[in-house]
Amino acid sequence: MKARVPIAARILLISLLVSLTAAAYWRVAACGFVNFDDDVYVTHNPYIQSGISVSSLRWALTSTYAQNWHPLTWLSHMTDWALYKNNPAGHHVTNLLLHLASTVLLFLLLMRMTGAVWRSAAVATLFALHPLHVESVAWVAERKDVLSTFFWMFTILAYIRYTERPNMKRYAVVAISLVLGLMSKPMVVTLPIVLLLLDYWPLRRYLFEKKPSRIWRRLIIEKIPLLALSLGSGIATFYAQRSGGAVVSFEAFGPGVRVANALAGYAGYVWKMLLPLKLAVYYPHPGNTLSSLQVLGSAVLFTLFILVAVRLRRKAPYIAVGIAWYTITLLPVIGLVQVGGQAMADRYAYIPLVGLFIAVVWAVSDLHISRVPAMRTAASCLVGVVILAMAAGTYRQVGYWRSSLSLFSHAIDVAESYVAHDNYGFALAEQGNVREALRHFNRALEINQNDVEAHANAGAAMDMLHKPDEATAHYIKALQLKPDHPRAHYGFGTLLVQQGKLRDAADHFSAALRADPTLVQAHVDLGDVLLKLRKPDEAAMHYSSALALGSRDASAYFHLGSILEERGDLPQAIANYREAIRLNPKRWDAANNLAWIYATQRDPKYRNPEEAVRLALITCNVTHEKEPLLLDTLAAAYASGGRYDQAANAEKKALKLTLAAGRPDAVKELRRRLHDYETRCLRARCPDSS
Repeated sequence: MKARVPIAARILLISLLVSLTAAAYWRVAACGFVNFDDDVYVTHNPYIQSGISVSSLRWALTSTYAQNWHPLTWLSHMTDWALYKNNPAGHHVTNLLLHLASTVLLFLLLMRMTGAVWRSAAVATLFALHPLHVESVAWVAERKDVLSTFFWMFTILAYIRYTERPNMKRYAVVAISLVLGLMSKPMVVTLPIVLLLLDYWPLRRYLFEKKPSRIWRRLIIEKIPLLALSLGSGIATFYAQRSGGAVVSFEAFGPGVRVANALAGYAGYVWKMLLPLKLAVYYPHPGNTLSSLQVLGSAVLFTLFILVAVRLRRKAPYIAVGIAWYTITLLPVIGLVQVGGQAMADRYAYIPLVGLFIAVVWAVSDLHISRVPAMRTAASCLVGVVILAMAAGTYRQVGYWRSSLSLFSHAIDVAESYVAHDNYGFALAEQGNVREALRHFNRALEINQNDVEAHANAGAAMDMLHKPDEATAHYIKALQLKPDHPRAHYGFGTLLVQQGKLRDAADHFSAALRADPTLVQAHVDLGDVLLKLRKPDEAAMHYSSALALGSRDASAYFHLGSILEERGDLPQAIANYREAIRLNPKRWDAANNLAWIYATQRDPKYRNPEEAVRLALITCNVTHEKEPLLLDTLAAAYASGGRYDQAANAEKKALKLTLAAGRPDAVKELRRRLHDYETRCLRARCPDSS
């Protein structure tokens, strides 16, 4: 018999559920960005930081950046950046709010389908507080997970409403919700099949027809448009991941290895559900190292699952549906199509575990232990202990996401991998601890000698330690393993610049940008090299690209301004000089060039004697009046305002420094200007003199 709970009590249940979840996750607001995909998705993504515009919307809808097509996720990140910029707290809170919303929706949809308030609350609590779900919530780059799950839950709720009174309008809401989920993360592709499972239980739609075969045929046909949407998303995702090099070939992992790892994965997620300890951000793929006993045990467990589901499909349909939910929703990420180098991932269990939670909660509830007072008390205490244990585990797990150092230090402790050492070393290098970072890069190479990232990172570390030969060896090895690795090309390019090999450096910067056109600093550095190679037009193109991608490099603005000034495009040159000064007030070369324009241009639109003097005085003060070029500009600035005596004094200082520096080529021009200023000064004092 279903429990009847007043609306006020249901609202109280939701409030308690939200409060408990928020308490378990509250430390997430103090977590920072991590160097594992957060840079790709947010911190180093110029498209995200450019704000929401027509061009950014077009990019989000058409891009397969990060080996995925998920435009709604990109728009979500853009919105967060517009609101919070580089403050990670806001980005984390958005993830938490989506998790809370999915939790509430899960409770509401289960309650609406089954009428079982307490069971629905129990499943929602397990979903909200299970430590295995921390990765999806505490990782900013996994916005796609919490966002797609929100639409997953919303789609089911819309579907329930459709089944209550089927019509095209309500079906359209289901389809649109599914599309939004697919546009957030392709993990949602299995949802139409899950809707078919829900038709069996708890919706029991087959009961409304005397001939079951007829109703199931109709229910399957009903899902065909939804399945078509999922198929389209799946194809787009496979194309994006394969073109990005994320799909692992059968030469690397053969069919036998994939099936063995898939079986181990199905068992592994169940184990982690029951005992969520030693959770890590990365679990390395075992390859062909799984023992026969592990594979056999996993196969037996998987078979047992299927047999139980089939056997109990009538007596306990919730067990069959729960197991089928778990099995089917894990299928896209279980490793049969291997993407990346991980064996499994906590985030992959975010939706699948809901099926097992349903099976467990309904099965335990049907044991009728509530009829025995002592058993009821014991069960209540056990439920309380489980909830508190999960909340404590989640609270603790969130703490590991505080920083890259804490996250990957923990990963090394519980599931050592070359990826964990790579990222931990990278975080150390960012803090200036290069030697310790190098130790971790070397450890990564001990685990996997073909680790491209470790070679690229070690090359950068060796460069920082002024060991160019070792750095070169690592960069060459990285590019042998992956010829289009952007960071290896970029790092090698910076090393070659130091060695004066500008043409070779330009080739590597260009290769880096072919692999990843969003490498802002590569555009800037390539512009610098091209400028030295006397190719100002090409340099201007790369400076412009860097600035269009959101670079705040004062040097890029200055050099682009210089090129534009040479072309005679004074309005744009002035704008670039001003921005260079705004970004770096000590950028005296930009201030000097801007002062020269204001002092020497005859067009009143650009002539500004007062501003010219102000800027020129700043540059001279910064350099303590030891640069003849800056003093020459100061003289021109004074002269543009009719202050010829001060102009002459400044030019005398410039001439003196130039003579001392032994530059006869510049002396003649400075003497000419000094004579001109002195003459003008004399005329100003004695108007009648010739």
